[in-house]
Amino acid sequence: MIFFKNNQENFKPSFFIAFLCGVTYKRDSIEDKRNVLYDFLKQNRKIKPVILEKSFSIESFDNTDTLRYKEIGLNNLRDIEVLTSLYSHLIFIIHESMATASEMGMFSYNDHTAEKICVIYPDEFSINKNVISIFFKYAFFNDKNLIINDKLPFYPRTKTVYHADNNIEAYTYFRNNQITSDLKKKINTFIENKSKCTYNLKFDNEFSKDHSYFLRKNKKRDNGYKITMNLTAEFFFYHMLAILNTNEVKIIFQKNNDFKDCVHEIGTLFLEALKRTIIYKYDDIIIKDNDFTCYVNGYGFEQALFYLFYIFHAIGIVEIKDNTITRVENKEFEGKIRKLCKLLISYKEEWKLEKLCVSNNAYKQFYIKKGNGFYRKITTYSNNEEGYKLKEYHEKINDFLNENIAFSIFTKAYLKETSIVKNARCHLYNNTFIQIDIKDFFSSINHHKLLNRLYFELKNGNNIRYIVSKQDCLDILKTCYCSSKGLPIGSVLSPTLANIYMKSFDNSLYGKLKKLKLKNIIYTRYADDMVISCKDKLDQETILKIKELVSKQLNYLGLKINEKKFRHVSLYTSNHVKITGINICKGRMEENNNYRYLTVGRSKRELLYKLFFEVLELNDKEGFLYQYKLEKLKGYYAYIYSVEKENIEKLCPPKYKTKLREYGYDSFEELIKKLRDNNIQGEL
Repeated sequence: MIFFKNNQENFKPSFFIAFLCGVTYKRDSIEDKRNVLYDFLKQNRKIKPVILEKSFSIESFDNTDTLRYKEIGLNNLRDIEVLTSLYSHLIFIIHESMATASEMGMFSYNDHTAEKICVIYPDEFSINKNVISIFFKYAFFNDKNLIINDKLPFYPRTKTVYHADNNIEAYTYFRNNQITSDLKKKINTFIENKSKCTYNLKFDNEFSKDHSYFLRKNKKRDNGYKITMNLTAEFFFYHMLAILNTNEVKIIFQKNNDFKDCVHEIGTLFLEALKRTIIYKYDDIIIKDNDFTCYVNGYGFEQALFYLFYIFHAIGIVEIKDNTITRVENKEFEGKIRKLCKLLISYKEEWKLEKLCVSNNAYKQFYIKKGNGFYRKITTYSNNEEGYKLKEYHEKINDFLNENIAFSIFTKAYLKETSIVKNARCHLYNNTFIQIDIKDFFSSINHHKLLNRLYFELKNGNNIRYIVSKQDCLDILKTCYCSSKGLPIGSVLSPTLANIYMKSFDNSLYGKLKKLKLKNIIYTRYADDMVISCKDKLDQETILKIKELVSKQLNYLGLKINEKKFRHVSLYTSNHVKITGINICKGRMEENNNYRYLTVGRSKRELLYKLFFEVLELNDKEGFLYQYKLEKLKGYYAYIYSVEKENIEKLCPPKYKTKLREYGYDSFEELIKKLRDNNIQGEL
């Protein structure tokens, strides 16, 4: 799927279209002033001059090389010239008659188009000779004429033609059929000034007349929207130019070279990209074909589209012959268009989400006793086909979310390369700790707020490949809900969704904590357990201020602090602090008071020693109990070893050392080596 980007504001064109108009055109004459100007401008590789009569005609009976306006539904000369002026960067008017005065008036109807105009006109001396109409004195030598800023006089050769009806007609031409040196300088100065301009091609949510487009959104009775969009010519020109280099367009050209069919398909592709971008940026608006209308500076889309390809033909980007597109992107333009494509266009795939209807049989509930004597309700998957299917579905969703969302750097739970050990280690060298627990965390999560957070993260996060709708997000969350509020504790998906829910909280809270200007302030969150630490001693007022700050931030999410678990610990008065089950201990005063180390505590180490001997005492190496104890030992050893590698041996109680010697080992290190060598447990 093609989408338009919104990260390109000031785009500087790599080439400029110069529209040459005014004076009667003599196609094959070397004396024709527009031909002379055309050849002069062609010398500048950045300038692509266009003379309409050179490439196009209303109806071409005598020249098959020109394209016919009527073939694309353009019969009005005014529309043709206005559209050309809109697509052009520069407009040169060689002004010598009342007729060309109408062109000047037509192109200067707004400031944007008027800024492009450079009028080249005969000097006052020629006018005084009555060779040219006295009209010019009023047009160019009047102080009140402020419409056109760039007015360049030239000093022409003239000749007079006498007609049989006694009418006299004057013709002017450039001396020696060349642009004179003084006029060259003036034209080049005009081009140089205009080439410095940039175009705002940003596609954002602020739809206004000051941007690249204007969008009117009318709500209908059935809660749908009728969208009317009016693009500026610049926005349309460059985004259409960029689309020419996409694979989708290349496929269109390969399968069909018919001009009208090709352009119609490309136009459909452009409109689809436009609608998708609007829907994406407007949070899931549904636009039906009949409810979307697009204009380009007030002109119908197809009219503007087909004529744009005529302009592409005139400057050499495409070649149209006998109603067939024979070439696209010559070497001169190919690299420029490819670069433009990267700037203005992005690709996203539509995420094919399988919808899953969840029945009550997919979940089961049970209760486990908590340390305080109360019971916690656990909702997890049932041991049936529906439960297995739901778990598999959630695992896929979980992988997708972890791949496409950038989680908060402050969360230390349920993500790769995070653990309770790493959570505690973040605070290792601080002295003061505030520990906060969120009351009934999973069961208090608000569904509506979770939906908005999930959609926001998938829309604005690391998701560079897929487009996910708000309905997709709702379909996901519906499979997780077992009540009107909260997430099931036993679900695979709940921890990830909880981290998404808390992301903005984490970032906002840390920003506010930094403003307190405490030394080395650190904040981490492990599920519902938050730790805020610093090196400073904290008075009661500051502690309450931090508590109030956290409470206020939680309220935005409908969450509360568990008052019973709120703790403040200082290593200025204590020897250790426990963070998510890991102890941070300080060194003794006589050793080094700044020394810090992590430990799991004596009881957990003792459990490890018991497991070692339980494994040793079991004779049936193939039995279920042995395998169960071995797996438990592997996990427990890896956990404790990661925390306190040195203390496993050092702090072993005497009773286990004696027992160790009974088995013929001098140390646990020797026992572990024996277990490894015998390949009893792989990663011990």
